[in-house]
Amino acid sequence: AGGGSRLFFTNNMFAVGPESAGAHPGPVCYRKGGPLAVTDANVLLGRIQPHLFPAIFGRNEDEPLDHLATLQAFEELTQRINTTLAATATSSSSPQQHHSYSVDEVAYGFIKIANEAMARPIRNLTTMKGYDATQHTLACFGGAGPQ
Repeated sequence: AGGGSRLFFTNNMFAVGPESAGAHPGPVCYRKGGPLAVTDANVLLGRIQPHLFPAIFGRNEDEPLDHLATLQAFEELTQRINTTLAATATSSSSPQQHHSYSVDEVAYGFIKIANEAMARPIRNLTTMKGYDATQHTLACFGGAGPQ
């Protein structure tokens, strides 16, 4: 679940990857028409700040990361999620109060799923084999490394 891992809402669940946006076209924020990805969630939440990156994005590779396009894509996805969940709650046999998610809650939900997807293999290689992970240093890298 690296920075290019795509974000999906399918079967009323948030899903991250395994499909990747790659470097080309890359995530929405790369300005090349790509899909929402983990990097976009980090841009939306302010974990990645476009003004700290060089202007190497877009078709001519001379623009900064696009926070506005990322926000718009998350707004569209959030609306679809809320509409779908409201319809599901209305059609279910048990009356449930539907919680409408904010754009930030949706982005953070995807980050939590990506983090779990990255932590699971680490646990399998450490604690599940009897190693105390607190006694070791984890080297992180890649687009999602800092999260």
